Amino acid sequence: MRHSCILIASVLALAACGGGEPEIITAEFDGRDCELYVVDETWLVYSWSPPVSTSRPLQLLARNLATGIETELEADWRGSGALDLDGGRVVYLRNAPGEGNLELVVRDLNSQSTLSMATGRLSEPRISGSNVAWTQYDEAGARRIALGSVHSGFQNTVAYADQPEHPTDNRPRISGNDVVFQRMEGTNRISSLYHHNIATGATQKLPIEAFQTNVYDLSDGRAVYRRTGEDVFYVMDLATQTERHLADVPRWIEGPTMRGNLVAWASHMPREDFKGVAGQPLMDERDYRTLHVMNIDSGKTITPIKDTFGMLRIRITEDRRIYAEIPRQPTAGPERITDIVRF
Repeated sequence: MRHSCILIASVLALAACGGGEPEIITAEFDGRDCELYVVDETWLVYSWSPPVSTSRPLQLLARNLATGIETELEADWRGSGALDLDGGRVVYLRNAPGEGNLELVVRDLNSQSTLSMATGRLSEPRISGSNVAWTQYDEAGARRIALGSVHSGFQNTVAYADQPEHPTDNRPRISGNDVVFQRMEGTNRISSLYHHNIATGATQKLPIEAFQTNVYDLSDGRAVYRRTGEDVFYVMDLATQTERHLADVPRWIEGPTMRGNLVAWASHMPREDFKGVAGQPLMDERDYRTLHVMNIDSGKTITPIKDTFGMLRIRITEDRRIYAEIPRQPTAGPERITDIVRF
């Protein structure tokens, strides 16, 4: 049985893939199953739980990537599991008094100061520089995109000309003054995409039809996305609303993740290449993934790692480093340990 560069005994086998020397950021830890994480050039913020633990609490930690020193942010993290990080500022949700309420916290990891931005029924906070965006629910279940600043706190919710009385706006992405979010159309998981400019206050619907939920990202005035029913990524210049084909993505499973002119995504191993794994009858080709990284401007694509078990949660930092989570052992059991790896 042979798989190209499959991780069989240890994630250290990645070095054999020829994609450079990957660094296992959490290599010194045993008994940690890393889960949600975000990363910038200086900080890694991640949650973990012991193997076999299938329930909260999670430990939420911040690691200085230069020193390796970790700081505990939440010993008993029982929020929604959403967080984001930019420029040393991490935003996340944690439980708050009141049924269903959460508190949106902005923590400056450099100064160790903490700001409470909002409390209520909230989801998916995002941060870029000093700007924060999140989804805010009202008592009737309507969802609106809320905006705030680390300097002035909550500011307003996004309104636009064709906004319905009970909007379904959610899943914001933010880069600088640009916010892209989706509005669900009915119950068929089809959405419209909208662009909001924080500086001007203008909001407009983008000319993207039949869009699939949550398959988009945003950076430096451009959005990358996948349309429903198409194994293709497109990129759009938000200022001109011009669209172009970016890449065919057969066997797509995760992404796109975008930073600057880099886009990363993951694809399944081709079905015909999977030969089975001894002792793991429930595994199939969907458990093995390849990481793709494309330069939007040149169109050049590389695959830093191929056909690797359990890889997920791809991230890109401003200094063009790629991160992912990879289990140490190819097992579907709950005892596995998962590491955060940098390429």
